[in-house]
Amino acid sequence: MAPEYLKLVPQPVAPGKGSGARLELVQAPLLPVSNPTVAICTADGLDYNILTSLIDNVRPRLILDFRTVPRFDFGTLNRDKALDLFETVGATYRDFGRTLSQSVDSSQLVTEALSHATLEDVARNDSVLIFVDAGANFEKVGLSAIQTLRERSKTSWELLLFGPLLRSEQSRNILFISHANPEDNEFAFWLQTQLTRAGYATWSDMTDLKAGEVFWDTIEDVIRNKAARVIVIVSRKSIIKPSVLDEMSLAISIERTRQLAGFVIPIRVDDYPFSEVRANIARKNIVDFSAGWAEGLSRLMATLSGDRVPKTRQTDGLSLAQWWTQQRPATLSIVHQQEKLVSNKFRIKGVPSRIYSYAGVPVTASILRHSLIPFRGLWLSFLSPDELNQSKVSGVSRESTISAPDLFSGNTPLTATLTPSVRQKLFHRLLNRQWETFLLSRGLSLYTETGLFPTPYIPDGLLSNNTAYFTDEGGVQRRRILVGQSIRRSLYWHLAPAGYFATSSSETTLHLKLRILFSEDGQGRWPSAERMRTTRRSFCKNWWNDRWRSLQAAFMSWISEGNPEVLLYVGDGGRLTLESASEAYESPVSIEESHAQGEEERDINGIDGSEIDLDLELGADGDSEAEEGLPI
Repeated sequence: MAPEYLKLVPQPVAPGKGSGARLELVQAPLLPVSNPTVAICTADGLDYNILTSLIDNVRPRLILDFRTVPRFDFGTLNRDKALDLFETVGATYRDFGRTLSQSVDSSQLVTEALSHATLEDVARNDSVLIFVDAGANFEKVGLSAIQTLRERSKTSWELLLFGPLLRSEQSRNILFISHANPEDNEFAFWLQTQLTRAGYATWSDMTDLKAGEVFWDTIEDVIRNKAARVIVIVSRKSIIKPSVLDEMSLAISIERTRQLAGFVIPIRVDDYPFSEVRANIARKNIVDFSAGWAEGLSRLMATLSGDRVPKTRQTDGLSLAQWWTQQRPATLSIVHQQEKLVSNKFRIKGVPSRIYSYAGVPVTASILRHSLIPFRGLWLSFLSPDELNQSKVSGVSRESTISAPDLFSGNTPLTATLTPSVRQKLFHRLLNRQWETFLLSRGLSLYTETGLFPTPYIPDGLLSNNTAYFTDEGGVQRRRILVGQSIRRSLYWHLAPAGYFATSSSETTLHLKLRILFSEDGQGRWPSAERMRTTRRSFCKNWWNDRWRSLQAAFMSWISEGNPEVLLYVGDGGRLTLESASEAYESPVSIEESHAQGEEERDINGIDGSEIDLDLELGADGDSEAEEGLPI
């Protein structure tokens, strides 16, 4: 690998200007150059190949050694090899080590040697390579040297610095997060948590600026010398923040001058138009988080992985917990008491024993989707021919009846050649289709506007008062609105219970994913996809875990009719049942959170935005003890 240098620009450096010139990292100077060059180098860390490359780049006619111990035994290199190399290229080597005192500054020694020695090479304007001790100040020695050489030779000199103490770009390992403070703090802290969880070292002003620090000095040092990437959060707020613009400009400058490809990564988190993004980052591939944080994070992680950005932390839970404990907001605290953690997984209790295969092209006149899945030119379903007729599905005829255990174990010609994982996916497809068919049979509709997978949602008026009742862990009966209206936005919001089946450790579970859709009429007149996306982000920003858990519990209680199992299918093929209570886990510690109810949270609760709370305790007779504002 070719040596890296710090090169002083611009040239020449006027006397008395000191270190005012800028040092830029270069992979290899384009030598020979029009001006002679002085290179300051420490020999520790050199080997024969690197020294050969260094000599070839600098092409010195004079080599001065100002180290206290002028040794070259590093790697495959030794003193004899080094001296032979110097002689081969016609360079004169002079050792000042015998005359040095550790109390004398290196820059002073170099200046005196260059000022008083009879140096024919300097008069001929040839390049000079100078070895100094590892602890020497590269910049100070170099600037003293070129000032002296300029005065001696009456010409300009270029300066190169090389050595293991020179900060290499390989040592950059921090992901710097630039964001609008405090407007984008919530997203920035979430992103920093996810990146830390993945093992990256991160830096943001929320977690790393200490009281009393000169903040811009600290920020500039991190971006200039330590950052592997600068992630700029682009939003309507950040793009007008002077602090973000300053950080962005510095990062772009460093990316260009040090040739750090992909150093700046812009990410968009709201509806700020791409056409209005500043020119210095507009040409970059902007990672879009506006359609979903999880999707955006996946793309960002792929970018970091593809660029081989180094990770510095272990990815185990302990390291993340230690980081989070140090950086968590003041509103969060660890409490040493057990806490029950509710998941979104629901176990299958029973599976039909028979599966039917059909030929033909299914046609349905009743529901938007039928309960068959295509497979190898046929159609598979839990439903028998009579049940398909009852469901008003026509156009197919039965081919065979197959034992479900045989189909999924491969003990039938239809699946004998499939791998176990493919047979498992076939099982999941059947379950997913039956889940969707069940929801449609309960009156849910399908949202199909995005062109992605259809999403079931609850239309306005399906439930009495759009409200579902459930019993919480403490045995208290509560209720939740599953469809509401925002007068201020002139929109209805709908709970959309998307779900899919998966198998882990031989246990198959439904993974329930609750989403929120918005309509203009409560039924099926949809706003634009962009308005849907932006409304969801602002509307649900104060929906905390307890709200989502209660919505999940209320929905599952409704579809199970208050029973411990959800009957997804019962008929000629058998029974398909699902536990109505989700899997839960016990944590030895819990987190105390405090968050104020904001305007958005008040707006989502009721018809007119005035409702105070939907987690209402009910008496033994089921009558509400606090019904003010409820749509009854």
